[in-house]
Amino acid sequence: SKTNVSVLDYGGNLGEYFWLAKALVPGVAFDYHCKALPPVAASGRRVNPAVRFHDDDFCFKRSYDLVMFLSSMQYLPDWQELLRRAADATGSYLLLCNVPTVRKVGSFVATSRSSGVTTLQIQLNRDELVNTVEQAGLRLIRELPMGAHPSIANAPEQPVYTGWLFTR
Repeated sequence: SKTNVSVLDYGGNLGEYFWLAKALVPGVAFDYHCKALPPVAASGRRVNPAVRFHDDDFCFKRSYDLVMFLSSMQYLPDWQELLRRAADATGSYLLLCNVPTVRKVGSFVATSRSSGVTTLQIQLNRDELVNTVEQAGLRLIRELPMGAHPSIANAPEQPVYTGWLFTR
């Protein structure tokens, strides 16, 4: 068993999952990296100095035991290129969680409104996503149903939240 694990949490906000990892896997030293938007990364450096924060994609220049995207994939317009770069940086595992997923139609963009803020979210086609990762050299080992997604008016298909675990 490993005693040192390197992690890249892409879209990892303030690095909260670092503390969860330490609590769930005692005795393991985590070399924990978070990629976040510049203002979030700056705040993260102040409040969570145990985590290394990146505000650009230079974080992909090295390899990690685990690369993960938790509830962030749907906000990345260049998601296919980012998945290829993430696969290249994956030493052992790539984890994608809470991805709005459709199966019968191609990926499409929808708006989301929460607390007065409107964002664009990509509803990703399952096969497009899996094929992108597999063509980058990783193998799917587990698909993770994650639950219902809020209804989208006039959508060609209603998405569900899905996750995947890939390995090198």
